[in-house]
Amino acid sequence: MARMRAESIGRPDGAQSLEYLADVGADGQPRFARSEADAAPLFQDYGPGGSPSNCMGELGVDWNRFVKRWIMLYNCLNNTPEHPRGIQMRVAEHPWGPWSEAQTIFNPVRDHGYCYFIHRAIDARNPQKCDDLAGPGLEGVWGGEYAPYFISRFTTGDEAQGTSTFYYTMATWIPYTQVVMRSTIRISP
Repeated sequence: MARMRAESIGRPDGAQSLEYLADVGADGQPRFARSEADAAPLFQDYGPGGSPSNCMGELGVDWNRFVKRWIMLYNCLNNTPEHPRGIQMRVAEHPWGPWSEAQTIFNPVRDHGYCYFIHRAIDARNPQKCDDLAGPGLEGVWGGEYAPYFISRFTTGDEAQGTSTFYYTMATWIPYTQVVMRSTIRISP
């Protein structure tokens, strides 16, 4: 995580004023450093067998006033039972964390992405064609999802109930397109 002071934005030397999250003190306050080498990770994703796996691709982060949390969406290609392929969500009260465990909010198998708006490969496990989404020569290649970016102006919710519905775009390949997605969450007090 990095930050830049508002007065530095747009200045030719603005990048020189970047500060990187180095750690979070016992009091919960972040400490920033000038050197990127001092940057600390916000969290760790894990792959098969619990081994560290930095799987994060493109991400979107937004403050949600209805649940009073930062929400992070990102694509993760671990494809494990713990974190199936798709779009992951984490929440935090502060942008520096602590961030919740990842939760899969879109899975192309569970949520009917394959065969509807993402191509499912024709292979030994799936010999039957289920869509016409692949171009010539791509019938045997799986499509996928990535780049979840919030459409903040359409976010709704109920502060008292701790619920929110938010929209985001999700890019796909095979076919290359953008899909508007909607998720509803509830944060426990």
